[in-house]
Amino acid sequence: MKKLGLALGGGGAKGMAHLGILRVLEKEKIPVSAIAGTSIGALIGGLYALEQDVEYWIDKFLDYFLSIGFKQLYEKLSEKSPGELEKIIEESIVNIPPLIKSFFTRKRSEGLFGDLVPKINIEDLKIPFAAISCDILSGKEIIFTKGSLRTAIHGSFTVPGIWQALEYDEMYLMDGGTIDNVPVNVARKLGAKKIIAVDVRPDLQTTKTPKTRFDMFKRVLDIQQYYLAQNQIDSADVSIRPELGPIPWADFRTAKACIALGEKAARIHLKEIIKMLK
Repeated sequence: MKKLGLALGGGGAKGMAHLGILRVLEKEKIPVSAIAGTSIGALIGGLYALEQDVEYWIDKFLDYFLSIGFKQLYEKLSEKSPGELEKIIEESIVNIPPLIKSFFTRKRSEGLFGDLVPKINIEDLKIPFAAISCDILSGKEIIFTKGSLRTAIHGSFTVPGIWQALEYDEMYLMDGGTIDNVPVNVARKLGAKKIIAVDVRPDLQTTKTPKTRFDMFKRVLDIQQYYLAQNQIDSADVSIRPELGPIPWADFRTAKACIALGEKAARIHLKEIIKMLK
């Protein structure tokens, strides 16, 4: 069987669909030889590279979203509707413009998924892994293939204006989706011969006119990421795009639904994947 690599894209809570795709690969006994991930894709990919037991990670995530620690982290947000949450984030983007400030403090950013990510180096993971970030000072793509797993994941999911930029090695690191949202080429560089790209971005076409500043901000990011990622997705051997529809990108209460939709999407492409790996 040819070495399989995964390129797991960013997309906030929608990225829980990655777990559903990994569930199908495990059930079909299809081994993963390398993972490159951006943002939520880096989080899930890094953890899976540590331990190839998707049911373990699904349980860990679902338990974490119900935990007191997670609810305390979102003490101002956890009881709010997705619309109210987006309004709060919109105000934070507009009213806190400096580079190193954001809606979430550095401490809260580090604590977001810190309980899930152990203190381990990427070199010690069981399969090759890379996390994608962007230095907003130089504009360069930063690819973590060694060093602290926590630092790599943190640097990959720091959304501008929402989480504080990660100051690291004279750089300010922000969400890797800014520059490489579905890192197919990076997965190839890790030694994989065949690549599955998993794209959890929203549909580009919409009939909904942006009504708020946050709507406009998010719409611009969606368009940017679409065109930046499309060439890479087209170069993958198989591309999977779960039908995540209107699921809010910031609402992790939808985790179970996203996992199920990821599993459904992987099943649709299963014959194609098996044929590709022969």
